[in-house]
Amino acid sequence: MTPMGRTLMVQGCASSVGKSLITAALCRILAQDGWQVAPFKAQNMGSRSLTVGGKEISAVQAMQAQAAGVPPCPEMNPILQKPITDTVAEVIVMGESIGKLSVKEYFHFKRTQGKAIVADALQRLRRRFDIIMLEGGGSPAEINLREHDLVNMGAANLADAPVLLVGDIDRGGVFAYITGTMLLLTTEERNRIKAVVINKFRGEISLLEPGLLMLEEKIRRPILGVIPHISDLCLPQAEELHVTNGGQIKSTEASYQDTYDRLAQIVRESISMDLLYEIVGLPSGRT
Repeated sequence: MTPMGRTLMVQGCASSVGKSLITAALCRILAQDGWQVAPFKAQNMGSRSLTVGGKEISAVQAMQAQAAGVPPCPEMNPILQKPITDTVAEVIVMGESIGKLSVKEYFHFKRTQGKAIVADALQRLRRRFDIIMLEGGGSPAEINLREHDLVNMGAANLADAPVLLVGDIDRGGVFAYITGTMLLLTTEERNRIKAVVINKFRGEISLLEPGLLMLEEKIRRPILGVIPHISDLCLPQAEELHVTNGGQIKSTEASYQDTYDRLAQIVRESISMDLLYEIVGLPSGRT
């Protein structure tokens, strides 16, 4: 029997806390350490996409695949919603459109088909890669969406993934965001959270340390690291990406490889790599 790849998930206390960037950075770091890594987001919403072998996936997962140094594939983003109005979106499943669905129709699709589609995509990736880096969407504490969730704890359960919880300190209130998120999770969900990442920090880290210690006491989880605010990082946009005949992603304006390396270095230097590998359950790198 083929061994299944390990999993690690990045979830956030809210939208725009830096989940996508941190996921890309961890893809790059783990690839640099010798592992075959694939990004994964069960359900993405956005208009930016990339066509790969006639199949359409989110440009964000394509970018993360480029950071990991692997060809993108529909399994990395099995469900993509492309908004048309506030209540209607075109739904792309495994790279192919199934039409325009209303919110009610989409929830019916999730209840009847979504879980099986996501589970199958995950299984395929886990047979091919050492580590699957999952990205959540929004917040896992949206308790009104919990029953049919596919992108946060729903995906974590399917992948049996340990979770890193990310908070954005730049917007203020990060300690309350993190503590409140943990409070609203079920016991089972809370147990999946293995460590916390503070993102977009500006200033002197020593001034933050008393708050970090108090936070660890409150939530009983370690701080994996504090990542600085990165204001001058230019990652490729969807229109700058194209796929070669061999399935690799190339960028029209620049290779962006130096950018991925710089991002990886910043994150690597900001987190505990020993703790990261302990959470994943793998030795720290390959020889």
